[in-house]
Amino acid sequence: MVREGMNRFGRIDILVNTVGGFRAGAPLHETTPETWEFMLNLNAKTIFYSCRAVIPYMLANGYGKIVNVSARAAT
Repeated sequence: MVREGMNRFGRIDILVNTVGGFRAGAPLHETTPETWEFMLNLNAKTIFYSCRAVIPYMLANGYGKIVNVSARAAT
């Protein structure tokens, strides 16, 4: 994704991460580790990897903004 953006536009000025997948179900103390891992992978891990991929280009360019948007359930 980042490589394609760089090839097409020559720079990346902004990254907007819109996440918010949610697997409703059991209360926290009854949530399985598999469900917890799914939620972390779907939400936190995708933000981590997206930011990690674009930040070097933003630093090299001397400019960049990152906006992370979460689902209402995250609040």
